[in-house]
Amino acid sequence: MKLSLEIEVKIPVQELSKYEEVLVSRGAKFIGIQHQVDIYFQHPCRDFRVTDEALRVRLVNDEVYLTYKGSRRKASFKARPEIEVKVSDHNKIVDILNNLGFKYVAKIEKIRKMYEIDDVIVSLDEVYDLGKFIEVEVRNYGNHEKAIKRIERIIKLLRLPTSKVTTKSYLEILLEKGNR
Repeated sequence: MKLSLEIEVKIPVQELSKYEEVLVSRGAKFIGIQHQVDIYFQHPCRDFRVTDEALRVRLVNDEVYLTYKGSRRKASFKARPEIEVKVSDHNKIVDILNNLGFKYVAKIEKIRKMYEIDDVIVSLDEVYDLGKFIEVEVRNYGNHEKAIKRIERIIKLLRLPTSKVTTKSYLEILLEKGNR
């Protein structure tokens, strides 16, 4: 199995419509709108804050995914291995995790409008209790430098404020804010 490497950044913004207009005017392909609910869990024997890993159950519209995110690689943008599997029942996967000793950490809920341009996914996110963000992401199977250059091109194309670029996850932002 080839492991996917997720490379991404987030930029908080005041409003999303002007960025969507640029994407549309540049021919970005509209992928769709998703209502996502992410439930994060803590490993019973390993502190994910220390190991920089994550385990979540994601509800996307009517589908359910279990996702493991490995430790971040040293890079200018967030880069980490990711393994995701579709599961059939949200309640049963949560029950399995609870019975194995995993503990609930937090819930992140968002409306995500997704576009693709130059093999880059640009998500316009409205995250409950956190605000509005642009997430720029590339799935990379080898050429890390090329992926970073693609992300940098999209940031420049959208004229996003580079001073606000963050590699933090929504979970980290939420926990820093003190919400769960």
